[in-house]
Amino acid sequence: MFNLYVVDFSPISVRQTPLLLAASSGALDCVKTLINLGAAIKKCDLLGNNMIHLAALRFHTNVLEYFIEWNHKDVPVWSTLVQMMVSNDLKKIDSSVRSLEILSTSKNEHWHSILDAGGIPALVNILKLENEELQSLAASVLCNISERREVRIALSDAKAIPILIQLLGSPLDDIQSRASIILSDLACVLDNQTEISVQNGIGPLIYLLDSELEDVLVNAVNAIRVMCTHHEGNQSLVAEHGGVEPLVEFLTVNSDILQAAAASALAALCAGHRQNQDRIVAFRAVEPLVALLKCRNVTVQVKAASALEALAENNPDSQAAILRKDAPKPLIKLLKVWTQEVKEQGACTLWALAGHTTRQQKMIAEKIGIAQLIDMLLLMKSEKLQYVGGMAMIALCRTNIVNQNRIKEENGILPVIRVLRSHKTSERVLLTVIRCLGTICVGVAHRNNPVTQGKIAEENAISTLVQLLVTTNKEIVKVEVAISLACIILCNRDNQTMLMDEPSFSFAILLELFKSKDEIVRLKAGTALATFAFNNTSLQYAIREAGGIRMRAFAPFLNSENESYQANASFQIVVLARVIVDKDQVTLSAEGVTRLVSLLQSDDENTVILAGRLMSSLAHTRAGIPDAMVTTGAVEVLMKHVESDNETVQSAAGVALGYLSFNRTAGRLMLQACRANPQLYDHLIGSLEKDAKICKDFTAEFRRQKIIGLPSRSLEINGGPPVIPPKQERGLSRLGRRPKTSMSLQERRSKREDLNRAQSAPAIAQRAVSAKSILEKYSSRSTQPSFNTEGKKVIQRKPIEMKQSWS
Repeated sequence: MFNLYVVDFSPISVRQTPLLLAASSGALDCVKTLINLGAAIKKCDLLGNNMIHLAALRFHTNVLEYFIEWNHKDVPVWSTLVQMMVSNDLKKIDSSVRSLEILSTSKNEHWHSILDAGGIPALVNILKLENEELQSLAASVLCNISERREVRIALSDAKAIPILIQLLGSPLDDIQSRASIILSDLACVLDNQTEISVQNGIGPLIYLLDSELEDVLVNAVNAIRVMCTHHEGNQSLVAEHGGVEPLVEFLTVNSDILQAAAASALAALCAGHRQNQDRIVAFRAVEPLVALLKCRNVTVQVKAASALEALAENNPDSQAAILRKDAPKPLIKLLKVWTQEVKEQGACTLWALAGHTTRQQKMIAEKIGIAQLIDMLLLMKSEKLQYVGGMAMIALCRTNIVNQNRIKEENGILPVIRVLRSHKTSERVLLTVIRCLGTICVGVAHRNNPVTQGKIAEENAISTLVQLLVTTNKEIVKVEVAISLACIILCNRDNQTMLMDEPSFSFAILLELFKSKDEIVRLKAGTALATFAFNNTSLQYAIREAGGIRMRAFAPFLNSENESYQANASFQIVVLARVIVDKDQVTLSAEGVTRLVSLLQSDDENTVILAGRLMSSLAHTRAGIPDAMVTTGAVEVLMKHVESDNETVQSAAGVALGYLSFNRTAGRLMLQACRANPQLYDHLIGSLEKDAKICKDFTAEFRRQKIIGLPSRSLEINGGPPVIPPKQERGLSRLGRRPKTSMSLQERRSKREDLNRAQSAPAIAQRAVSAKSILEKYSSRSTQPSFNTEGKKVIQRKPIEMKQSWS
């Protein structure tokens, strides 16, 4: 029972000493003087109240703060206040909680004193009282200190979650707000996110979203955000309870703080959750989020950008919806804001919009611009900006020699090397800049860029990379360095000489990587060696002299269920056929080509793209490879992919066909297909990248036949003459008919046989011949002529090293 009787606190009735009287009246100077004069500090009045009780009962927190600073063992302020909270006297409870409300904010370290004095369980017990005023005061104290992890754990131990969920339904808005704040803090520790949802806390939080008070809405929205952060179950529960629609609505209200809170909650709600991403887009959240990017409040801009990043992450449909609203334009403006946090969020959102397709990444990189990308790389204090800048630069110059040269002209290579040499560079950024240096040297189909290769060598980056190759203990860094070095010296004899002159470089380092337990490292090691060996017989010999490779290194990837592994390994065994010591070159080349052609028919478009790009590189390696591709049906499959709805698939197939067109048989098959379907030729030419090649004889022949008249043009559906000619009227003169000839029967038969042979010529080229037999033919005749890029014959001779016909 609570003591509700009225007490007469007059000095005479309770016999107060001068010190007690000074404390109860708040006369701080008098209190100090009396204590200095030796007044008894333990004295109590007739009611048992000492000077701490009296100061608290009269709400003189200045006196209490003095006692706290004095820190005398006989004046225990915190434990006395806690004792007052657990008493049955409502006035003592009320006055002690009010005092704690002030003291908890007067100094940052006071939360620890409340915790040590056992104040958390006492405050939780007050929350359980059916007294709304005391509940509000106790909740206020807890709000002031619940940001501390230790306090949150103490609240969890005190079983505060059920009562806090119950208080969400209180009629007082202050209690609703404070309960939301405390729950959001509790959700940050232990497994309280799950505990709150198990205790049915999601529904009451969603219910609060119907409130009209800004404070209630903001705190409830923040609680929902914390509940959903990295918790898939709560993300689904919030959506199922109808939380998406009000959150989207708050994006358009006239309150910056609520708009920012709603955007943050939406970001947490859909991060990594595909269904919620689609739900939020379906509720038309994209347009208001993009509009918030253009507002004047920087905080709101950043929160809106974070929501768009979460919506776009790994979701092509959301990316398309956001790009349709022209979101990159205001996001790029965020990159120019002086605050680093704003720059980082703008950059991260832009890269989330870039997705995983080459074209989309390139489009975003072009919108950012080379100058801005260089500035991002130079910001050494921001790991995020450096990462996005490096990735965007890779996207911009991947298989694009024009952009590679632009980066060189705008002095973009030196910042990349500077980041490479910095000791403060994170591993993620380090891997990015290493890949960037390699990507900036290679165009379409493993064509080298001597301009950028020369600039990188000029900046002495080869020595830097070799030193990193030798000194690093991380295999993934080592193998990425090897790939970039291979790209830097690709078809470049000067750079190759510089690398070979490095005393610490050895192919044995790369061969050692095949023993790694990490399959990614082993696969990339094969890529590095294949790039070194690409059209380079001297390095192929050097790799073989260093120990060579055995077929068992590639077998796990060739037999893998991962089609990307299969494609890369197939390419590697063709290029490294002379380096693999336990299997003959012809068999390896035939197996690799056959596998790649088979992968072109995969249902996975990414596999088709990869196989097409690898085949375009192999199409200009050594004699016999293009014929093997033709024999295994590559042309027919690639011609089908040229008409694909996926632009990247079209491009990969078109580039491969462009290089195959230099092969006479392949060119004839392509011409037949294009004559039968002229639109196929338009698709083929349109799918070629800027740096890709196609045989001029093929295009000239198609244009010539187009002028003469393609077979398809003679069809009745295309405006040609009817299949069944109309009957002539009787009496019509026979002057227009073809005159009879005097050709003999034997001559007619001879003419018909010649015509049949001419018609069947293409079929002879398509006769079933294995890829292995084609390769054996070319390997047994070392002087077999091949053709250069201009279609002219080139004789390959044994004593002379293979010419670099594609450099």
